[in-house]
Amino acid sequence: MKKGFTLALIASLFLGNPILAEGERDRAQGAMDMLGAVTDILTQGIMEDTVVPFETATPPESTLTEPQFDDAEFAIQTGTGSDGRAYSATVDSALNRPDIVIDPNTLDLADSAIEQSDAVVGGLFTADGGTCEAIFDGGSYNGIRICQAILSRRLETCQEVRNISVDRDDTWSCDVEEPTYRKQCERAITWACTGSSGASCIKNAVSFTPAPVWTVGDEIADISFGAVNNGQCSLKTHTIFVQSTDYVNLSFLNLSDLTFQGVAQIRVDGVNVWTYGTAALGDLVLGDRDCGKKCSKRAVYAGSTWIEDCGTATVISQPNADILASLTVPALGPSSDLNTLPVIVSTGTATNQVRIDVITGNNSETSMDATFKMGGQCCSAISANLGDQC
Repeated sequence: MKKGFTLALIASLFLGNPILAEGERDRAQGAMDMLGAVTDILTQGIMEDTVVPFETATPPESTLTEPQFDDAEFAIQTGTGSDGRAYSATVDSALNRPDIVIDPNTLDLADSAIEQSDAVVGGLFTADGGTCEAIFDGGSYNGIRICQAILSRRLETCQEVRNISVDRDDTWSCDVEEPTYRKQCERAITWACTGSSGASCIKNAVSFTPAPVWTVGDEIADISFGAVNNGQCSLKTHTIFVQSTDYVNLSFLNLSDLTFQGVAQIRVDGVNVWTYGTAALGDLVLGDRDCGKKCSKRAVYAGSTWIEDCGTATVISQPNADILASLTVPALGPSSDLNTLPVIVSTGTATNQVRIDVITGNNSETSMDATFKMGGQCCSAISANLGDQC
């Protein structure tokens, strides 16, 4: 495809006629006046619209890979954008620029330009580059010669799209299978205690170390510690361990009564839960209490809280400290599938072992007695009866 334009060449001949020269000058001035101010034509916006500014931090070419550069360059050369037109004009200028040598003698520059004017302009319109009309329109002194030249050629391509359709045939088959149904039913189940129950069961289900004396229907356990007399104010620790099995469902287990001398404190698994004579729960410690000038007495403190001076008076108290909350009782459950008769519930799994420390502070100790009370439901052996078959 050819891309052409028309170049109007105006050639004027002046033979020294003042009147004719003045007319040409007026015509040139009129043409310049029609152009308007140069500042209205060469504005920043017009120049940027004509030639896209190149300087940028992220030019479009920065995203191209090496194999894509040739394709991008070819697209510019064959495109119709401003960069394509600039490329075409540059190639045309390089290929069609006349080779003119001007006389270096400054005095002959004007004469040389006039002599070579035909070559300067006519070199653009060679047999290979374009054609000119062979006539002049006008008088003897001036005229207009219309010439055309091919500045560049543009390569255009097109794509051929082929649509392919495919027909697919599938063969399907179905198999018929006999349905299988799952039957589900419910059977009533009743549990029965086949072992010991009641207070005697609780006595066997809950164990203490050291061994207690069981009283009142075997639901009360008394543990006694012997006398301790070291002749001075001191702290004494009495340790009791308690554990139960899974076939007892205790509703309560308390260290209900405590008999001691001086001051006492109950500690369950290392946590102070009760202290005689104060609400403070700091550990029992001994210290000297200032009782006047040159006077001090050994005393028992809960942390930094004074309780009383060290003595031997017997105290009977009801701390009613909860022990059941520290027991972790395993869950009961069948030992076999419910469809296998008889269904037996396995029992005998032990709970965790709870440590109980009773700390006393006194000068001497006749005895320390702790009483535990408990209650609840208990069955040492359980079986189940199932209802009718499905």
